[in-house]
Amino acid sequence: MGLHSIAAPLIIALNRFQLAAKQRLAAAQNNLATCFQTGSGVEKDENEAVRLYRLAASQGLASASKNLAVCHHKGVGSLSVNMGEATRLYRSAALQGHAAAQGNLGWCYLQGFHNTTPKNRPEAARLFELAYDLPSLYHLAIASHLLGDAVCKAFVIACAPVS
Repeated sequence: MGLHSIAAPLIIALNRFQLAAKQRLAAAQNNLATCFQTGSGVEKDENEAVRLYRLAASQGLASASKNLAVCHHKGVGSLSVNMGEATRLYRSAALQGHAAAQGNLGWCYLQGFHNTTPKNRPEAARLFELAYDLPSLYHLAIASHLLGDAVCKAFVIACAPVS
């Protein structure tokens, strides 16, 4: 497969994302933001990505809320790290059933972040169960194989009794 055959669909997709984003379609804004954040088909522009994620998140798109939360969590573009805002956005997306946001919010509760998210291992465990579809510790072995040891270690820590 030549470069042209790969680039043509990306250019078509970008054009469609741009047209739909101008019409305030949240999913297109989110997709276009991801292109700007990663530099896929466009010049990388993290500030434009954040702007587009904000527009899409303001329309209630869970994936955009999660993506914007990650930007606040990592300090993407001109944003400084803001765990309070990241947690608020993760929670917003998690309440809509967004699995990755549930998992990220679980990590926030497991770690605890100053005044924004107190350590709460039972809540972290509940969120991990939702995010990774782990109804019991029985599934931990499967999760370890599918999701990797870091997720499973966090789940075990979250479920362990507090001494």
